[in-house]
Amino acid sequence: MSLAYRLFHPRFFLRLLLARAFVCCLILSTVGSSSASLILPRSRTNPDESKPITVRFRIINLVSRTIYLQGIRQDQERPVLTIFYREEGQGWKPFFNYLPCDLPQCQELGLPEKICPMTGWFPIALGPAGTAEAIKEIFWDGRLYERSEAMLRTNKRGQYCYKSFVPTRGTLHIELEYSETLSDHKPGRIGSRERSAIEFPLPPTQPLMEIYIPAKSQGKESPKIVPR
Repeated sequence: MSLAYRLFHPRFFLRLLLARAFVCCLILSTVGSSSASLILPRSRTNPDESKPITVRFRIINLVSRTIYLQGIRQDQERPVLTIFYREEGQGWKPFFNYLPCDLPQCQELGLPEKICPMTGWFPIALGPAGTAEAIKEIFWDGRLYERSEAMLRTNKRGQYCYKSFVPTRGTLHIELEYSETLSDHKPGRIGSRERSAIEFPLPPTQPLMEIYIPAKSQGKESPKIVPR
């Protein structure tokens, strides 16, 4: 039987199509096996009820000299905020207000590992009171990220991951660190630190909140934070 006869024979094309279909199914099953073998944690809120509200925080330096905030750099540059959330009738728990690139999202487990830039620290300078550089604005998109656990179907073992949710009730507590000096021993770190804190009920009633860092001559060691 000639080669040309084999190539153009209908049975040959049928076998070729079946072989291609088998290969495609094998590839799809391999790619989807990781995600299919995971039992993802349930969302804590109904998505229809969880509409995030973007809040703008305006930090204003009232000190007559430069003040430094601690900044962190990875996928982007941002000031470091410590976030605590308390649901009604429960205690305070820490959360991320964003998810660092090197922490796994529950919905992305089983996907190829991401390549993340190295984390770096840097100071964010707020100029003396009365100057344009004395004001810094940051945004929060209304989402929090908490550590959770996805269950492997194969051996029922847990794999930690992070999931996002939109808190619609309870209280949010935000702490901000600042310093008048820079660290002499740790590049990119600020020196001796003081903290400010703000608490407000959820959902936020106003889109803008101003955070004032007052001079010590005003008799207040901690910054005064005023929601607006």
